[in-house]
Amino acid sequence: MLKGIPTFKVPTLRRGLLQQLKSWCKHATSNFDEASIYSDGDGDPFWGSSWTRFRHKNFSAVFNDDAMASHDLAIAWGSTAQVVPCAMMASFHVLNDPSLLRRVRDEIITTYGNTCPMHLDAKQLSSSALLSSIYAETLRLHTTAFIPVVPMHGDLPLGKWLIPKDSFWADRFIIDPADPQSGPINPKTSTVAVPSSHDTDKPYFTLKGLEGAWVPYGGGQHMCPGRFLAKSIITSSIVLICSYYDVEFRTDSLPLGTSRFGFGPEHPFREIPFRIKRRAPEQKEVPPKTTAT
Repeated sequence: MLKGIPTFKVPTLRRGLLQQLKSWCKHATSNFDEASIYSDGDGDPFWGSSWTRFRHKNFSAVFNDDAMASHDLAIAWGSTAQVVPCAMMASFHVLNDPSLLRRVRDEIITTYGNTCPMHLDAKQLSSSALLSSIYAETLRLHTTAFIPVVPMHGDLPLGKWLIPKDSFWADRFIIDPADPQSGPINPKTSTVAVPSSHDTDKPYFTLKGLEGAWVPYGGGQHMCPGRFLAKSIITSSIVLICSYYDVEFRTDSLPLGTSRFGFGPEHPFREIPFRIKRRAPEQKEVPPKTTAT
């Protein structure tokens, strides 16, 4: 619609997907019982997860079959077409920077100790300043939303000035109380007050003062309701990939782009060669227990 190009394939494809989702929902409703839930208390062979079971159980009181299928399609599209590319780009930036990769792995060990990365709490992961900043920087650099806040395809000439193409900076959204120049806003040029105190003297993540500038989810009443889930998925993906794998990219450049005309994240438009090797997650040494005598 936005490109002004008529298409008949998309509505047909969408109708087919909605019909398949309604068929799946009918099958799951007819065959699921509590005994179907796996021993982990989450998965099952019909709904897939406790979250999906919760949605269908509670939303079915106000949604008819068509509305529920549309809701499921929106979630499937958002999680695959939006979150997956963002998680991949965030992981690429970490894995392609040895010093940043070391910091992420140290953060995992220091914060979560010997807890298996597969069992880490998503909310706890989202509270990490470094992981949160990597997440926010990935969306800042690789998400388009009709607002050209950075040059996407090289330096941008603007009269006698030149706006250089931006680069990834993992610490952009971290404020260090010991460094007055840290954080996403320049205190000398911005009229927005940057918080000068926090409940800890340690560096912390912030989006303060970026309203209207950092808008990967839109804004106002129409802001994406899945933004919290997206952050959990992206940060969890970074932790799992960095914990379990060593990855070597066999390319000097990453050709990026998007064909969505202002919607969603950019991603590689050709295959990227890489080597990957499984690694054992590092463990933090725990001092031996001593027995009082």
